[in-house]
Amino acid sequence: MTSAAETVDDYLPDDDVMLAARARAAELGCAAVAPSTGAALRFLATTVGAKAVVELGTGAGVSGLYLLRGMA
Repeated sequence: MTSAAETVDDYLPDDDVMLAARARAAELGCAAVAPSTGAALRFLATTVGAKAVVELGTGAGVSGLYLLRGMA
């Protein structure tokens, strides 16, 4: 049985940049955020009108990419 989160993640396709970051995370053994979590990060950054973000322990930077996209 597929969870709701997995269904949402399947619906949110990654572009080439995100796929490369996810591949790098896998190479490094880092856990990358799920697409649904990334969408939430992007939404929050957009909603608050973030002009700068600070992220600690980013691993391969997948979540950072979502935050940056929310700032664009």
